[in-house]
Amino acid sequence: MAQWYERLLAEQEEVNTKLNQLHGYIHSDYYPTLKPAYQDLIQRQYKAMLDYHQALKERAEFGEDTGDTADNAPKQYEKAIPLKDGE
Repeated sequence: MAQWYERLLAEQEEVNTKLNQLHGYIHSDYYPTLKPAYQDLIQRQYKAMLDYHQALKERAEFGEDTGDTADNAPKQYEKAIPLKDGE
């Protein structure tokens, strides 16, 4: 199995674990005691994480047959490209 694919699967599992923890927090007895604005932020985070998890899941469904691999990808794509504020 290619290293990039192993990392993708590991990241998907990590995000899934965090989603489950956040879901438990949202459904805890403590959550309703939070300020509504803070609850909104947590809901935004949860929705963003769900979207991210879905993207990882769909990428994983392609398997290793993506037409490209980390081995032949240009070197500039091996590290994350920092975003400017607001991106």
